[in-house]
Amino acid sequence: MAATLYPPLRIRDIPGPQPGQFGVLEKAYRPHKNLVAQNRELEAIRETRDKQNREAKTELNKIQFDELSSTKAFHAEVRREVERRLNHTDHKLEERRERLRDLLATEEAQFLAETASSQESLSERIGKMRQKAKRIREEKESEHARLVQEKYDQRFRRDCAELRELQSKELDYELGNEHLWQMKEKFDRKKDHQAEEEFWTKLWYDDIAKKKEREDRDAQEAKAKSESMSKIIREQMQAIDADRGLQKSKRKEYSEAAWAQFRAQKDEQAAEFQEKLRKQEEQKRILDTVLT
Repeated sequence: MAATLYPPLRIRDIPGPQPGQFGVLEKAYRPHKNLVAQNRELEAIRETRDKQNREAKTELNKIQFDELSSTKAFHAEVRREVERRLNHTDHKLEERRERLRDLLATEEAQFLAETASSQESLSERIGKMRQKAKRIREEKESEHARLVQEKYDQRFRRDCAELRELQSKELDYELGNEHLWQMKEKFDRKKDHQAEEEFWTKLWYDDIAKKKEREDRDAQEAKAKSESMSKIIREQMQAIDADRGLQKSKRKEYSEAAWAQFRAQKDEQAAEFQEKLRKQEEQKRILDTVLT
Protein backbone atom coordinates (compact mmCIF):
# COMPACT_ATOMS: atom_id res chain seq x y z
CA MET A 1 0.00 0.00 0.00
CA ALA A 2 2.86 2.36 0.89
CA ALA A 3 4.61 1.53 -2.36
CA THR A 4 1.53 2.54 -4.37
CA LEU A 5 0.50 5.68 -2.44
CA TYR A 6 3.85 7.27 -1.70
CA PRO A 7 6.42 8.13 -4.37
CA PRO A 8 9.96 6.72 -4.01
CA LEU A 9 12.48 8.70 -1.98
CA ARG A 10 14.80 10.96 -3.92
CA ILE A 11 18.13 12.46 -3.00
CA ARG A 12 18.70 16.10 -3.66
CA ASP A 13 22.20 17.55 -3.80
CA ILE A 14 22.61 20.75 -1.85
CA PRO A 15 25.96 22.62 -1.97
CA GLY A 16 27.17 23.15 1.59
CA PRO A 17 29.34 25.86 3.10
CA GLN A 18 32.47 23.70 2.89
CA PRO A 19 34.17 22.48 -0.21
CA GLY A 20 32.50 19.42 -1.74
CA GLN A 21 28.93 18.31 -1.68
CA PHE A 22 26.84 16.03 0.49
CA GLY A 23 23.50 14.28 -0.01
CA VAL A 24 20.39 14.96 2.06
CA LEU A 25 17.25 12.76 2.00
CA GLU A 26 14.08 14.50 0.96
CA LYS A 27 11.20 14.57 3.41
CA ALA A 28 8.91 11.59 2.98
CA TYR A 29 5.73 12.36 0.94
CA ARG A 30 2.46 12.30 2.82
CA PRO A 31 -0.81 12.72 0.96
CA HIS A 32 -3.06 15.53 1.93
CA LYS A 33 -6.33 14.84 3.67
CA ASN A 34 -8.22 16.27 0.71
CA LEU A 35 -6.63 13.66 -1.60
CA VAL A 36 -7.75 10.82 0.69
CA ALA A 37 -11.28 12.21 0.75
CA GLN A 38 -11.23 12.53 -3.05
CA ASN A 39 -10.10 8.91 -3.41
CA ARG A 40 -12.91 7.79 -1.10
CA GLU A 41 -15.44 9.78 -3.15
CA LEU A 42 -14.12 8.17 -6.34
CA GLU A 43 -14.44 4.72 -4.79
CA ALA A 44 -18.01 5.52 -3.67
CA ILE A 45 -18.90 6.77 -7.18
CA ARG A 46 -17.36 3.63 -8.71
CA GLU A 47 -19.30 1.37 -6.36
CA THR A 48 -22.53 3.28 -7.08
CA ARG A 49 -21.98 2.96 -10.82
CA ASP A 50 -21.25 -0.78 -10.53
CA LYS A 51 -24.42 -1.20 -8.48
CA GLN A 52 -26.46 0.70 -11.10
CA ASN A 53 -24.95 -1.42 -13.86
CA ARG A 54 -25.83 -4.62 -11.99
CA GLU A 55 -29.39 -3.40 -11.40
CA ALA A 56 -29.77 -2.41 -15.08
CA LYS A 57 -28.46 -5.80 -16.18
CA THR A 58 -30.91 -7.53 -13.82
CA GLU A 59 -33.82 -5.48 -15.19
CA LEU A 60 -32.74 -6.28 -18.76
CA ASN A 61 -32.62 -9.99 -17.94
CA LYS A 62 -36.11 -9.76 -16.40
CA ILE A 63 -37.47 -8.00 -19.51
CA GLN A 64 -35.91 -10.60 -21.80
CA PHE A 65 -37.31 -13.42 -19.66
CA ASP A 66 -40.79 -11.84 -19.73
CA GLU A 67 -40.63 -11.43 -23.52
CA LEU A 68 -39.47 -15.02 -23.97
CA SER A 69 -42.20 -16.29 -21.64
CA SER A 70 -44.90 -14.25 -23.45
CA THR A 71 -43.64 -15.55 -26.83
CA LYS A 72 -43.75 -19.15 -25.61
CA ALA A 73 -47.25 -18.63 -24.21
CA PHE A 74 -48.40 -17.12 -27.52
CA HIS A 75 -46.96 -20.03 -29.51
CA ALA A 76 -48.60 -22.50 -27.14
CA GLU A 77 -51.97 -20.74 -27.52
CA VAL A 78 -51.61 -20.79 -31.31
CA ARG A 79 -50.72 -24.49 -31.21
CA ARG A 80 -53.75 -25.29 -29.06
CA GLU A 81 -56.05 -23.29 -31.37
CA VAL A 82 -54.69 -25.09 -34.45
CA GLU A 83 -55.14 -28.48 -32.79
CA ARG A 84 -58.70 -27.57 -31.77
CA ARG A 85 -59.61 -26.49 -35.30
CA LEU A 86 -58.03 -29.62 -36.79
CA ASN A 87 -59.96 -31.81 -34.37
CA HIS A 88 -63.17 -29.92 -35.22
CA THR A 89 -62.47 -30.40 -38.96
CA ASP A 90 -61.79 -34.12 -38.44
CA HIS A 91 -65.03 -34.47 -36.47
CA LYS A 92 -67.02 -32.72 -39.22
CA LEU A 93 -65.35 -34.91 -41.86
CA GLU A 94 -66.24 -38.05 -39.90
CA GLU A 95 -69.86 -36.88 -39.61
CA ARG A 96 -70.02 -36.29 -43.39
CA ARG A 97 -68.61 -39.76 -43.98
CA GLU A 98 -71.28 -41.28 -41.73
CA ARG A 99 -74.04 -39.41 -43.58
CA LEU A 100 -72.63 -40.52 -46.94
CA ARG A 101 -72.52 -44.14 -45.73
CA ASP A 102 -76.17 -43.97 -44.64
CA LEU A 103 -77.17 -42.35 -47.94
CA LEU A 104 -75.27 -45.00 -49.93
CA ALA A 105 -76.92 -47.82 -47.99
CA THR A 106 -80.37 -46.27 -48.55
CA GLU A 107 -79.78 -45.83 -52.30
CA GLU A 108 -78.43 -49.37 -52.58
CA ALA A 109 -81.51 -50.80 -50.84
CA GLN A 110 -83.79 -48.72 -53.08
CA PHE A 111 -81.94 -49.91 -56.20
CA LEU A 112 -82.21 -53.53 -55.14
CA ALA A 113 -85.93 -53.07 -54.49
CA GLU A 114 -86.47 -51.48 -57.90
CA THR A 115 -84.44 -54.24 -59.60
CA ALA A 116 -86.46 -56.93 -57.84
CA SER A 117 -89.75 -55.24 -58.82
CA SER A 118 -88.71 -54.73 -62.45
CA GLN A 119 -87.91 -58.35 -63.22
CA GLU A 120 -89.92 -59.51 -66.22
CA SER A 121 -91.46 -62.86 -66.89
CA LEU A 122 -90.52 -65.06 -69.84
CA SER A 123 -93.78 -64.45 -71.72
CA GLU A 124 -93.39 -60.64 -71.43
CA ARG A 125 -89.85 -60.86 -72.71
CA ILE A 126 -90.97 -63.02 -75.73
CA GLY A 127 -93.74 -60.48 -76.51
CA LYS A 128 -91.28 -57.58 -76.45
CA MET A 129 -88.85 -59.46 -78.71
CA ARG A 130 -91.68 -60.14 -81.23
CA GLN A 131 -92.70 -56.47 -81.22
CA LYS A 132 -89.09 -55.44 -81.76
CA ALA A 133 -88.70 -57.93 -84.67
CA LYS A 134 -91.95 -56.66 -86.24
CA ARG A 135 -90.78 -53.06 -85.96
CA ILE A 136 -87.43 -53.90 -87.56
CA ARG A 137 -89.17 -55.77 -90.43
CA GLU A 138 -91.48 -52.80 -91.06
CA GLU A 139 -88.54 -50.40 -91.11
CA LYS A 140 -86.71 -52.59 -93.64
CA GLU A 141 -89.81 -52.84 -95.84
CA SER A 142 -90.33 -49.06 -95.79
CA GLU A 143 -86.67 -48.49 -96.62
CA HIS A 144 -86.89 -50.97 -99.52
CA ALA A 145 -90.05 -49.25 -100.85
CA ARG A 146 -88.34 -45.85 -100.64
CA LEU A 147 -85.34 -47.12 -102.60
CA VAL A 148 -87.59 -48.64 -105.27
CA GLN A 149 -89.54 -45.38 -105.61
CA GLU A 150 -86.31 -43.40 -105.84
CA LYS A 151 -85.04 -45.72 -108.61
CA TYR A 152 -88.31 -45.26 -110.51
CA ASP A 153 -87.97 -41.46 -110.17
CA GLN A 154 -84.40 -41.53 -111.45
CA ARG A 155 -85.40 -43.60 -114.51
CA PHE A 156 -88.34 -41.28 -115.19
CA ARG A 157 -86.13 -38.21 -115.06
CA ARG A 158 -83.56 -39.91 -117.30
CA ASP A 159 -86.15 -40.89 -119.91
CA CYS A 160 -88.17 -37.58 -119.83
CA ALA A 161 -86.46 -34.75 -121.84
CA GLU A 162 -88.99 -32.08 -120.80
CA LEU A 163 -88.38 -32.75 -117.15
CA ARG A 164 -84.63 -32.48 -117.67
CA GLU A 165 -85.13 -29.17 -119.49
CA LEU A 166 -87.30 -27.82 -116.67
CA GLN A 167 -84.78 -28.96 -114.08
CA SER A 168 -81.91 -27.32 -116.02
CA LYS A 169 -83.92 -24.07 -116.28
CA GLU A 170 -84.70 -24.19 -112.61
CA LEU A 171 -81.03 -24.80 -111.87
CA ASP A 172 -80.01 -21.89 -114.16
CA TYR A 173 -82.56 -19.65 -112.45
CA GLU A 174 -81.25 -20.61 -109.04
CA LEU A 175 -77.65 -20.04 -110.20
CA GLY A 176 -78.60 -16.65 -111.64
CA ASN A 177 -80.32 -15.64 -108.41
CA GLU A 178 -77.32 -16.80 -106.44
CA HIS A 179 -74.99 -14.81 -108.71
CA LEU A 180 -77.19 -11.71 -108.42
CA TRP A 181 -77.34 -12.09 -104.66
CA GLN A 182 -73.54 -12.44 -104.51
CA MET A 183 -73.11 -9.36 -106.71
CA LYS A 184 -75.56 -7.39 -104.53
CA GLU A 185 -73.79 -8.55 -101.38
CA LYS A 186 -70.43 -7.57 -102.90
CA PHE A 187 -71.81 -4.15 -103.89
CA ASP A 188 -73.29 -3.63 -100.41
CA ARG A 189 -70.05 -4.72 -98.78
CA LYS A 190 -68.08 -2.34 -101.04
CA LYS A 191 -70.51 0.47 -100.26
CA ASP A 192 -70.27 -0.18 -96.51
CA HIS A 193 -66.49 -0.29 -96.75
CA GLN A 194 -66.45 3.00 -98.69
CA ALA A 195 -68.81 4.59 -96.14
CA GLU A 196 -66.62 3.35 -93.33
CA GLU A 197 -63.50 4.73 -95.05
CA GLU A 198 -65.22 8.09 -95.56
CA PHE A 199 -66.31 8.12 -91.92
CA TRP A 200 -62.80 7.37 -90.63
CA THR A 201 -61.29 9.89 -93.08
CA LYS A 202 -63.71 12.58 -91.93
CA LEU A 203 -63.00 11.66 -88.32
CA TRP A 204 -59.25 11.84 -89.00
CA TYR A 205 -59.55 15.27 -90.66
CA ASP A 206 -61.75 16.49 -87.79
CA ASP A 207 -59.19 15.22 -85.32
CA ILE A 208 -56.38 16.99 -87.19
CA ALA A 209 -58.43 20.22 -87.30
CA LYS A 210 -59.20 20.01 -83.57
CA LYS A 211 -55.58 19.24 -82.81
CA LYS A 212 -54.42 22.21 -84.89
CA GLU A 213 -57.00 24.45 -83.26
CA ARG A 214 -55.88 23.26 -79.84
CA GLU A 215 -52.23 23.83 -80.74
CA ASP A 216 -53.05 27.34 -82.03
CA ARG A 217 -55.00 28.08 -78.86
CA ASP A 218 -52.17 26.76 -76.72
CA ALA A 219 -49.67 28.83 -78.71
CA GLN A 220 -51.80 31.95 -78.27
CA GLU A 221 -52.18 31.27 -74.57
CA ALA A 222 -48.44 30.65 -74.24
CA LYS A 223 -47.76 33.86 -76.18
CA ALA A 224 -50.17 35.80 -73.97
CA LYS A 225 -48.60 34.32 -70.86
CA SER A 226 -45.13 35.13 -72.17
CA GLU A 227 -46.17 38.70 -72.95
CA SER A 228 -47.79 39.09 -69.54
CA MET A 229 -44.70 37.64 -67.86
CA SER A 230 -42.47 39.94 -69.90
CA LYS A 231 -44.65 42.89 -68.95
CA ILE A 232 -44.53 41.92 -65.28
CA ILE A 233 -40.75 41.40 -65.46
CA ARG A 234 -40.32 44.81 -67.19
CA GLU A 235 -42.45 46.44 -64.51
CA GLN A 236 -40.46 44.69 -61.80
CA MET A 237 -37.18 45.72 -63.45
CA GLN A 238 -38.41 49.30 -63.73
CA ALA A 239 -39.48 49.23 -60.08
CA ILE A 240 -36.08 47.77 -59.12
CA ASP A 241 -34.27 50.43 -61.18
CA ALA A 242 -36.39 53.17 -59.62
CA ASP A 243 -35.70 51.72 -56.16
CA ARG A 244 -32.01 51.51 -56.95
CA GLY A 245 -32.02 55.12 -58.17
CA LEU A 246 -33.85 56.21 -55.02
CA GLN A 247 -31.44 54.27 -52.84
CA LYS A 248 -28.51 55.72 -54.78
CA SER A 249 -29.83 59.26 -54.42
CA LYS A 250 -30.46 58.63 -50.69
CA ARG A 251 -26.96 57.25 -50.25
CA LYS A 252 -25.57 60.24 -52.17
CA GLU A 253 -27.54 62.70 -50.03
CA TYR A 254 -26.49 60.85 -46.87
CA SER A 255 -22.84 60.83 -47.96
CA GLU A 256 -23.01 64.55 -48.85
CA ALA A 257 -24.66 65.32 -45.51
CA ALA A 258 -22.09 63.17 -43.67
CA TRP A 259 -19.25 64.84 -45.61
CA ALA A 260 -20.67 68.31 -44.81
CA GLN A 261 -21.02 67.34 -41.16
CA PHE A 262 -17.49 65.93 -41.19
CA ARG A 263 -16.17 69.14 -42.79
CA ALA A 264 -18.09 71.24 -40.26
CA GLN A 265 -16.64 69.18 -37.42
CA LYS A 266 -13.17 69.46 -38.91
CA ASP A 267 -13.58 73.24 -39.32
CA GLU A 268 -14.93 73.50 -35.79
CA GLN A 269 -12.05 71.42 -34.45
CA ALA A 270 -9.57 73.55 -36.43
CA ALA A 271 -11.16 76.73 -35.06
CA GLU A 272 -11.03 75.34 -31.54
CA PHE A 273 -7.41 74.33 -32.10
CA GLN A 274 -6.58 77.81 -33.42
CA GLU A 275 -8.42 79.39 -30.48
CA LYS A 276 -6.53 77.14 -28.11
CA LEU A 277 -3.22 78.08 -29.75
CA ARG A 278 -4.16 81.73 -29.57
CA LYS A 279 -4.98 81.39 -25.88
CA GLN A 280 -1.73 79.55 -25.26
CA GLU A 281 0.18 82.26 -27.12
CA GLU A 282 -1.65 84.92 -25.08
CA GLN A 283 -0.87 83.11 -21.83
CA LYS A 284 2.75 82.65 -22.91
CA ARG A 285 2.99 86.30 -23.81
CA ILE A 286 1.50 87.31 -20.45
CA LEU A 287 3.87 84.99 -18.58
CA ASP A 288 6.83 86.36 -20.51
CA THR A 289 5.70 89.87 -19.67
CA VAL A 290 5.31 88.98 -16.01
CA LEU A 291 8.69 87.29 -15.90
CA THR A 292 10.27 90.24 -17.60
